[in-house]
Amino acid sequence: MANISTPPVFHEQNLSYAWGHMLLDLLATPGGEKGPITVCIDGFDENDDVSEDQDIRNALDVLLAGKEQNSIDNVAFTIFPQRIWQIAKGNREALYSFYRYSFASFRKKQVNRCGLYFQRMTMTDPDDEKNSHNQLEYIINRHIKQHEQGRGAPRMHLTASVHDPIRDHTNVPVPGFPCMQQVSFCPTNDGLVVNATYATQQAVRKAYGNFLGLAHLAKFMAGEMGLKLAQLNIMIGVEKIGDHRFPKSSLQNIKELIEQKVVNGT
Repeated sequence: MANISTPPVFHEQNLSYAWGHMLLDLLATPGGEKGPITVCIDGFDENDDVSEDQDIRNALDVLLAGKEQNSIDNVAFTIFPQRIWQIAKGNREALYSFYRYSFASFRKKQVNRCGLYFQRMTMTDPDDEKNSHNQLEYIINRHIKQHEQGRGAPRMHLTASVHDPIRDHTNVPVPGFPCMQQVSFCPTNDGLVVNATYATQQAVRKAYGNFLGLAHLAKFMAGEMGLKLAQLNIMIGVEKIGDHRFPKSSLQNIKELIEQKVVNGT
């Protein structure tokens, strides 16, 4: 039997450093592709906010803008609409309502004809509001009801699915959505542990924004479930640097910055 290496785990209390360690590992890998890998982020502050290094984040946003790609915030928005949540001022019903209205405009602009992650988690059928299922609301209410009865909710019911075989099993040669398959929410004695699963992910174009969007989603769910946020785990089947727009030579400056910040600790 061939020797199979242990999948790497990048465990940090800072989102930027977790992403940075992962990118350095990919840059050192022939072909710039590796899998499976796990990214683990914890150490959230008293408000359940995740730590970031603004120098690394800003450098990546500059790189993305130079290639006319979506910003970190725009990618994060696909998983959790932080700007809309701020407008909703802590009102979940307002969040869902505002998002439903916004999603209609996204579809008109054909931002993504297959949908968006938060839409898949809160509107299983965006064309039929009456029969559409809000998975996140179900999870929140199921947890609260079971907790009030002195027992935990079934773990299998605390999972929001994104992948839909009816819509997603197509003959498209290179589908662009959804890379994330599901998110599970696991209450523990230490707080809420959130686990996201990706079939594949692009480290430069999407990963940082995905991590940030998941951190925002995790904070939202922890707060609404009445829990502290303990940990965010992201399991990725295949992580790759990206496509032809990001050759390794284009990443030299950000590689040096990450080495300075993450490896040397300066």
